[in-house]
Amino acid sequence: MKTCVRVGMLLSQIFSAPAEEACRSPGKDERSCDNLWGTTMPNFAPGEGLTVLEVSLAIIALALSVWCIYEHRRTTWWRRSQLRAQLEIEGRLAAIVESSEDAIISKTLDSKIVTWNAGAERLYGYKAAEAIGRPIMFLIPEDRRAEEGRIIGQLRLGKRVESFETVRLAKDGRLVEVSVSVSPVRDDCGVVIGAAHVARDIGPRKQAERLQKAKEKVEAESRVKDEFLATVSHDLRTPLTCIRLVTANAKRQQLPADQQHAFEQIEECVDAQSRLIEDILDTTRIIYGKLKIVVEPLSLLQVVDASVRSVEPLAREKNIQLHVSSSAAPDDQLAVFGDVLRLEQVCWNLLSNAIKFSTPGETVEVNVGTDHERNWLEVVDHGQGIDLQELPHVFERLHQASDGCHRADGLGLGLHIVHHIVDLHGGSVTASSDGAGKGARFKVSLPRPEEPVDLSRPTSSGSEV
Repeated sequence: MKTCVRVGMLLSQIFSAPAEEACRSPGKDERSCDNLWGTTMPNFAPGEGLTVLEVSLAIIALALSVWCIYEHRRTTWWRRSQLRAQLEIEGRLAAIVESSEDAIISKTLDSKIVTWNAGAERLYGYKAAEAIGRPIMFLIPEDRRAEEGRIIGQLRLGKRVESFETVRLAKDGRLVEVSVSVSPVRDDCGVVIGAAHVARDIGPRKQAERLQKAKEKVEAESRVKDEFLATVSHDLRTPLTCIRLVTANAKRQQLPADQQHAFEQIEECVDAQSRLIEDILDTTRIIYGKLKIVVEPLSLLQVVDASVRSVEPLAREKNIQLHVSSSAAPDDQLAVFGDVLRLEQVCWNLLSNAIKFSTPGETVEVNVGTDHERNWLEVVDHGQGIDLQELPHVFERLHQASDGCHRADGLGLGLHIVHHIVDLHGGSVTASSDGAGKGARFKVSLPRPEEPVDLSRPTSSGSEV
């Protein structure tokens, strides 16, 4: 406003000067001076007349004053708009920093903390009031102190410190695994005056990586063990075959009773050893996905009958009674699609386990039936039972049952193989028990064919799965 008034006064002086000079020249009277710039404004009172020039200059001064006021207000509005926009941007940035999961810290070039966000509080455990103003060294372990010197050196050169993995100290003394990146902060002239320090918690990721490496190591060791067992099992087959042939040949001879009994025991041991070897080989096939089944229509009743006959000698030896029952219709052969040898293996495993864990004089029940969508077989014993804590693990590989004092003999592979074979047939197997000493119940369910199957008609060959 003052500038506008001064401009008006200056213009008035410039335009008034020639008129005053003309009036002072010789031979000019007052009337001629009044008409120099035009008609004199009416005189309403003595000494109050204004010329057109004076009025024009007053109008110009007024216009300049209005323009100056407008420019002043426009500039003020623009500056306020810019300030509001800047404050809004800064507010958004502050909200982003405060809500970030990462620890975001600003510090001076002498490593003193200036700002400390909520992410830093969560990561390190210090409140902002506890950290601001302190040198950042209290977060760095003794053996990592040299890192800060290298970081400040890079910042003074105006360089950014790219992300690197390290550890920092939390308030409770824990070592926190973090990924740290540091960027220089500059003033309006481009001079580095501080740094923005961002730390991300990588503890969960590093822990997952360590667990994955440990898992891979265990799996590699397990593969080596499985390959070794498979090789040994194959190598053991040859001498067992020779022993079986010699034993069979000796039994055909007329030998004294004690020698005949000895060869029978040898044969039983060879059979048991052969089954262990086959279990090991089957487990190896399962691990590598090479256990196959040949699917063809068959009778579940015939599978059960063949399996029961195969375990009858073992049951007689332990004085265990075998009781087989069927809830199916007399003309229902309980047809299923499956591998007859593998299903007999399933049934044999369940029966031999039931006999093994039963006490002499008890009965093992074998029940078969159908629910019109699935055919099932069930093996029930009244012997040792299964501890309720072990029940969820009975089908795991190498799991062995325990009566609380002794572990069962064997490798703990039989039920694992049973579960896998049944799964290959699209069926399910379950185990139940009321606890230790209360017997156990195993039930195998297999899909029933949707259309009737003629089991009397021989099939050329099954399909491999």
